[in-house]
Amino acid sequence: MLSVSNINQFKLENITLQGGRNTAIQITEGTNNQILNCHIIGFGQDAMHINKGEKHIVKGCLFEQFGCSGIRLNGGDRKTLTPADFLIENNIIQDFSLFSHTYQPALYLQGVGITIRNNQMRGSTSSAIRVEANDVLIEYNHFSDLVRESDDQGGLDIFYNYSLRGLVIRYNYWENIIGGTHNGAAAVRFDDAISGEKVYGNIFVNCGSIKFGAVQIHGGKDNHVENNLFYKCHASVSFSPWTKKKWNELILAERSYKNMYEEVDIR
Repeated sequence: MLSVSNINQFKLENITLQGGRNTAIQITEGTNNQILNCHIIGFGQDAMHINKGEKHIVKGCLFEQFGCSGIRLNGGDRKTLTPADFLIENNIIQDFSLFSHTYQPALYLQGVGITIRNNQMRGSTSSAIRVEANDVLIEYNHFSDLVRESDDQGGLDIFYNYSLRGLVIRYNYWENIIGGTHNGAAAVRFDDAISGEKVYGNIFVNCGSIKFGAVQIHGGKDNHVENNLFYKCHASVSFSPWTKKKWNELILAERSYKNMYEEVDIR
């Protein structure tokens, strides 16, 4: 419905966009473009795509009723760890993944340097946040009623890539994340070798199920989970440890080489 490309200082404010079969808003390149106090409702695909550029802001908006994702962000340079400085703040994102029930989060983060602050994300069959980025700050958000159908998932999910470091999850409130049929569902899930992340100062209420605690760590190292409150959770933290053989298989895999030495050089 709205596409903005290679423009600086663009602002959309106090507007309602309603009813479309594709994605509502797309922002490409540019600097300091802002979507403020808007109501985006009823789109068959996603709410927004923000691709490249820097210092884009989405603030004070209500996003609801999407067939797929909420906001998909991709910015910054992972090779140099140059941040995009994207800010998603004071929004409500609810009732998403209505058509495609898995891997359609409220926020899909790719790149470097993204801040997610003071948002409410609720009402989905799967995750609220998917992280494929470095140096992400997630703070003062409220997550609820997530992972209602998926198994082996988290309210926040990050997967497989050993080089995805610098994620800080602090001072958030997580509640009613108890899906899963075999492995379970967690509020925060570090899957397959995710390492070097921090989880502190959060409140977890009624989170985790089957084999998963509110925080689930699958194989990763150097993750710090401290000073959190867990109430009525299946477990506080759960672990799936890896053997040395398993780690060596990961490090030597072709996909891992691309993740660690091409997309960003961990050396």
